[in-house]
Amino acid sequence: MNCQLNWVFNANMSALHAASVVSSGDSIDEQAGMADLQPLVAEADVLAQVAGLPSRFFWDMACAVSLNAESADELGTIVYRKLLGAESRITPERVAHELRPILRWGRTEFPDLVNTLKTRQSPLKIQWEARGMGLLHFIAKLTNRAVIPGSATIALVQPIAGGRGVAHLDFNSIRFEAMLANPTPELPEVVRMAWLISQLEIDVPMNSESLNKNRLPWLGSLALLPATLCAAEFVELVHVDRSVLVAAIEKWILPLFPDKQVSGDSLAEAVWNWWTTYQASRPPWPVALAALDRMLPV
Repeated sequence: MNCQLNWVFNANMSALHAASVVSSGDSIDEQAGMADLQPLVAEADVLAQVAGLPSRFFWDMACAVSLNAESADELGTIVYRKLLGAESRITPERVAHELRPILRWGRTEFPDLVNTLKTRQSPLKIQWEARGMGLLHFIAKLTNRAVIPGSATIALVQPIAGGRGVAHLDFNSIRFEAMLANPTPELPEVVRMAWLISQLEIDVPMNSESLNKNRLPWLGSLALLPATLCAAEFVELVHVDRSVLVAAIEKWILPLFPDKQVSGDSLAEAVWNWWTTYQASRPPWPVALAALDRMLPV
């Protein structure tokens, strides 16, 4: 088993990532330009409201496709085609109009982004080369070999929220704030990266045919968490106990889903009970995922 990684970054994604964090209402790092971004995000959030979409869907799509869009016009067209469509009251031109100031903000706020992210990428790649494949191998052993993709794109972005990461299932890529140190000492960044990569195959039919597609990001983030932490314990990066599981849920998962009104403690209890049962009986992975979906409080 091997997973080939393609490491990339660009200014547009970092700008849109910052916008997604502002839109979610999550706490952000103190940076002078963030106040200028907030009204721009509020204007763009209207697009999601008019389209009847959760803002998270809009921003995740914009971030994911920004890797293949060289201009605001191109970005607006791709977001429109993939997320909105001909029946929407919103046009590609309007999407581009609302996103253009955010991309301009990013170029001003992160003028040396390429060199900055090159610097931040280096220690992450070293950590991954030392432990990453070992983590994925053990995650697969604990779950199913089919959970690990043959390849994935790692899109690094400027840190805004002290260590945010998103798995873009439809694009086989992860968006990863390139931290220089572990923001949560008991949860190394290489473990967070392995956790995100391990989610990328949850949407393939053999894993998710009976599941609600809109719940897959939520379900995948929780289902792969205990396996990732146990794998990290095996390679001596983490000591797994309830407090670590709660910390990972609160730091890594809940900020991504502001609509889920649930505590880290209650989620940890449900997830750990499910994981204990799964490890004892080892049903087929799709069956286990469906069982977790039923056990979750939200």
